[in-house]
Amino acid sequence: MEKVVIDTSVIAAALISKKGGSYKLISLLIDGKLENYASKEVLDEYFRE
Repeated sequence: MEKVVIDTSVIAAALISKKGGSYKLISLLIDGKLENYASKEVLDEYFRE
């Protein structure tokens, strides 16, 4: 399985439109076809308030 790093901008773009590559990436993650590989810094960005 391929590992990818999903930046918060990809998540935001996927929430805005179902037509783009960002949505496709998130769909592949949900379907278990990709594995999210994130550093501590990226995880901190995901959960920053």
